[in-house]
Amino acid sequence: MALRSKKNQLIDTKSGRAVRLRGVSLQDPLWQRLAPGPRLLPHGPYNLEQAKAFGANAVRIPFHPVTIRHAGGGDWDKGLVAVLSELDWILMAAHALNLWVIVDFHSIGFPAEELTFEFDDEPFENLYEANLYELESFWRQVSQHSAFQLTRSESGYEALAAFEIFNEATRDSSFGTAADWNIHATWAENLIADIIRRAKLETLVIVGGLHFGYDLEFALARPVRDTNVAYASHPYPHHSQAKAWGPAFGALAKLHPVILTEIGFAAGGFFGRHHHRGFRDWELEIQSYADQLELSFFAWNFSESWEPTLFEKPSMVPDESVNLKPNEAGLFFSEWMKAIEQKEAVSGPTSTFSWPISSSP
Repeated sequence: MALRSKKNQLIDTKSGRAVRLRGVSLQDPLWQRLAPGPRLLPHGPYNLEQAKAFGANAVRIPFHPVTIRHAGGGDWDKGLVAVLSELDWILMAAHALNLWVIVDFHSIGFPAEELTFEFDDEPFENLYEANLYELESFWRQVSQHSAFQLTRSESGYEALAAFEIFNEATRDSSFGTAADWNIHATWAENLIADIIRRAKLETLVIVGGLHFGYDLEFALARPVRDTNVAYASHPYPHHSQAKAWGPAFGALAKLHPVILTEIGFAAGGFFGRHHHRGFRDWELEIQSYADQLELSFFAWNFSESWEPTLFEKPSMVPDESVNLKPNEAGLFFSEWMKAIEQKEAVSGPTSTFSWPISSSP
C-alpha cells in the first residue's frame, strides 16, 4: 500500500481508489516505554489493537523531541535508533491489523527559525525543543530506514501512510502572515527535497498550517511544491473564534488533500465545545463539515490523560490490562468512525464529492 495525493483526494496506489483516513492519535511510544505509569497506556501492540476496535483505519504516532533525547541517554543520534526500533514493531503490527500509520514529529514552534514553544509535562521539561539538526536528522534516518524496509516483503512498512514533518507551526499566540507561510513552506520544500525524496522515497508528506497547525489560508496562493503533499489542520473548538473553517482550511480542501490530523473536544476547560462559534455543538458541526468534504481526521488523544482525551480514567483489572471506558468524546468519535466504516462496506471507499457544499461555520 501507499498513498498519493491526486487533486483533493488521497489515493491508495494498490487499489486505485480514494481513501478516507479515520484515525486516532496515540501516545508517544517512547514516552510509554520510558515513563510508564497511570497516565500512560501500556507500551506495545495493545494501543493499535484497541484503536482498531474503536473504529479506526489509521493511527498517528507522535515522537516528541524530549523523548527521543531521553531514549538516547542525552545523545540524539542514539535516540533515533530507538525511534526506528519503535517504528519497526508499530508498522508490523499495523500492517497485520490493516491500519495506516502517520509518523509525526511532535513539536510546536517555527522550525525554519528554530523557535520552539515552551511546555513541560511530568516527568519531562521542554517537550518541544528541537533544533534544525535534530529535526532534519530525524527525517533523514526515518526516510532512509523506511526506504530500506520497503524493499523487504514482510517488514510491514506497506502500512506507512505519511510523514507529518512538523506537528504545529506557530510563532506565538497570534495568527501568522503570508510572509510567515512562505518561510514555512520554503522550509518544508527544502526538507522534502533534500532529505525525504533524496532517500528515493515517494511517501506522502503532510505539511501543517500556521497558528498551532490550524491556519492554511495562505497555502491557496502559495502551495507547497512537491508531487505528493497533503496539508494538515487542527481545528479545536476555540480556533473558530478568530478565523472560520472555510478560509482556514475548507477552501484549500477543494483543491488539495486536507487532513485534520488533530481534532477533539471536552465538556469544559480549554478544549471545551463552548468555545466554538457556531449554531450547534462543535462536534456535530465538525462532523457535518468533514463529512461533506470527505476529510480524513484523527481524534486526539487515545488516552485518559493527554487532553482532550477519549477515555475516562482507566481502572486496572486483575491481569494488569487496562479497562478502557470511552468518555463523551470517545463515544462520539468511535460512533462516527464506525458509521463511516459501515457506509463504506455498503457503497465502497470514498468517491469524489461535488461542490458546492453548505457554508462553513
